Amino acid sequence: MGNIDLHIHSEYSDDGEFSIESLVRQAHDAMLSVAAIADHDSVKGCRERHRLALQTEVRWIDAIEISCMHDDRQYHLLGYHIDPFDSRFDQLEENMRRNETVATEERLNKLSAYLAVALPLETLTAFAKGKLVTGEVICEWLLSDENNRNHPLLRPYFPGGKRDDNPLVNFYWDFLSQDKVAYVPVPQPSLAECIRLIHAVGGIAVLAHPGNNLHEDLSVLDVLVKLGLDGIEAYSSYHSEIQNVFYATYALNHDLAITCGSDYHGKTKPKIKLGLTHCPLSAEEILVNMERGRK
Repeated sequence: MGNIDLHIHSEYSDDGEFSIESLVRQAHDAMLSVAAIADHDSVKGCRERHRLALQTEVRWIDAIEISCMHDDRQYHLLGYHIDPFDSRFDQLEENMRRNETVATEERLNKLSAYLAVALPLETLTAFAKGKLVTGEVICEWLLSDENNRNHPLLRPYFPGGKRDDNPLVNFYWDFLSQDKVAYVPVPQPSLAECIRLIHAVGGIAVLAHPGNNLHEDLSVLDVLVKLGLDGIEAYSSYHSEIQNVFYATYALNHDLAITCGSDYHGKTKPKIKLGLTHCPLSAEEILVNMERGRK
């Protein structure tokens, strides 16, 4: 239907581009009827939206996307209908940023050694303009130097290269994500702990873009659902049509809420557009689904 997008990132995500005001305007222009800003480990965007009290016909749902772990594998958990003013979210963000900052130097050292390219921490910190030095920031900085175009490992991310469709996030997935050459484990809360937090503030817990890390492994999915998941982001811009059907069918068979989201960030994922969720359900159907999932 294309009129609902429950996975949008603002500038309060370190890899997000747009302000809250801009996203509210973009959602209106995209003719969305329901939307959610779900920033990484932060509710500051939701709080700002409440403070601004912008006039809009779009119904906004308070949300967050939390990075968490289960059995040594990272997952992203979406929380919807949360209370963004609960102080527990401040502690969550503070812990996440502290742990990410500590890991940054080791991450840069590993990547620098592998690429044989200098990655000065101070320079990259300044380039990040107060945000964390993410993989996307590192790639953007590397691509800003035309001399790197001839580097055999960096050439694919420049225009015309094999990984230029979403170069910044592709770089992260290729070099810094779990099990890659410059991956540095960062302490994160458990998936079960994050589900409990979302429930404690009146929200529903939804597994984000499961096709990215589950790869339709039913044995793992069954375990995660037993931890207390309320829903699955079955329709995602990352999923193939087959994956959409797989996760939607699983959710229906297990009485789980079905949600949809584009994971819109802006420049870090230029091929992903606001409202691009591939979801055939109407906004009303999704909302009814989500209400059934609330505890």
